[in-house]
Amino acid sequence: MKVRSIQIMIVCLALFLSERTYGEEVLSKGTNRIVAVVDNEIITQLELEHKKAFLLHQIKQMQADSRDISEEEQRKIEKELIEKLIVNKLIMQEAKRQNIVVTEEEINEKIESVRRRFPNEESFRKNLQQAKLTIEDLKESYEYELIMHKVFFNKARGEITVSPREIEDFYKQHRTDLKEQERVKLRNIFIRKTGRLPEEISRKLDSVMTALKEGLSFEETVKKYSEGANAIMGGEMGEIRRGELSPNIEGIIFNLKQNGVSDWIETESGFYLFKMEENIAARPLSFSEAQGQIRTLLLNRKMDERFSIWVAKLKERAYIEIVETNPSTSRGASE
Repeated sequence: MKVRSIQIMIVCLALFLSERTYGEEVLSKGTNRIVAVVDNEIITQLELEHKKAFLLHQIKQMQADSRDISEEEQRKIEKELIEKLIVNKLIMQEAKRQNIVVTEEEINEKIESVRRRFPNEESFRKNLQQAKLTIEDLKESYEYELIMHKVFFNKARGEITVSPREIEDFYKQHRTDLKEQERVKLRNIFIRKTGRLPEEISRKLDSVMTALKEGLSFEETVKKYSEGANAIMGGEMGEIRRGELSPNIEGIIFNLKQNGVSDWIETESGFYLFKMEENIAARPLSFSEAQGQIRTLLLNRKMDERFSIWVAKLKERAYIEIVETNPSTSRGASE
């Protein structure tokens, strides 16, 4: 995609946002008990709920329906978040031990790289607001990302190699799976729900459909009615590959015919209308086309393996205790 929403670009980084996000909502939930101890630091229920609230918001944004996330799913998310927060604490502690710091200039450069993906400052700010994030949130997220690279990834990347033989062997074993994925070029119209009565939303949706039926082009209809950040570009979304959107939305989009327009698709934030500009079929990749992709895949696999080993070593020398409702499920680890 030429322009991605900030929600997608930083969804992983956002797990480590400051405790301002969703503050009032979480504070209203009650006590702020300790949920985990990592050496001389703690992870609180308040901190966990902030991250959980943000992640649930992101998941709902990408759903094609407005169904609630089940309690079982939320418990699974919470368990995974606690583990991520523990790893986060360990990495930040290791960075302190190594006297690793990140400068304001480095953080601002990352912010600017995101800003340049948008046509103008208004579009950038609008996406930020829709994601319920602030510039300060982005700064804290990118500070963590930069520290991660300095404390682990930069060094590990220089020590990991992939040989030509490994690439050739992988291609031979997975030739049938290596394809240029099917992709589509789309435009969309977005009508927000927040702060509106159903009657007002319905009128806006009807106005869009009336304009299209009366012959106004989709692009001009976008500019006139859409409230999405890409409205200034006629709703252009660039190329979308399978797997980049939620399965429900993807199933609708990839079944559209050339120049076809979908029905309204409701999400938590609003209603989307998509137009198919072009469908580019999947095709097999030659070895020369695939080798760069294979090399990156194998490097990432080796990097993941090394990262897991590195984190395991950090855990071995740390004291970690997860405090749960059932005391028998708590665990501790120390040197």
